[in-house]
Amino acid sequence: MKLFIFITCLLVSAIGISQNNEYAGTYEVLYQNDSENVILKRTLTLNSDGTFYFHSYEYHEKTITPHEENYYGKGTWTSKDKSIYFHASESDLHDQHTLNFNTARGSYKSKHPRDKSDRVIIPSITIQEIDIFWLKRSKFLKK
Repeated sequence: MKLFIFITCLLVSAIGISQNNEYAGTYEVLYQNDSENVILKRTLTLNSDGTFYFHSYEYHEKTITPHEENYYGKGTWTSKDKSIYFHASESDLHDQHTLNFNTARGSYKSKHPRDKSDRVIIPSITIQEIDIFWLKRSKFLKK
């Protein structure tokens, strides 16, 4: 009986880890407006250990003073069904990592395993709920 319980616990933990690995990876949004010389690159990295890092890079050339802007965020993430939940504690917020992802939620989309068609669907995460207005409804494509 103890062996059965041990094996069951082992299988459940293995399934949980494999679900995280499905979502783990680097996701990116890249926007470039050549007429205004604006470059916007946002990168969201989900690690298989349940941590995430976010970096937003903006370059504005045709302004009074051309400048670059960098914003960072980090914390932990969990998944349930096709939703990804972001969590950030006070220790995740400091001088460099100023973006608070606490209570943010995203949805994951990919090609269904039973879909045998030739259509290409790049796995993506769309941020559904977040307190940072310029990230709401952002769609990140997996690299």
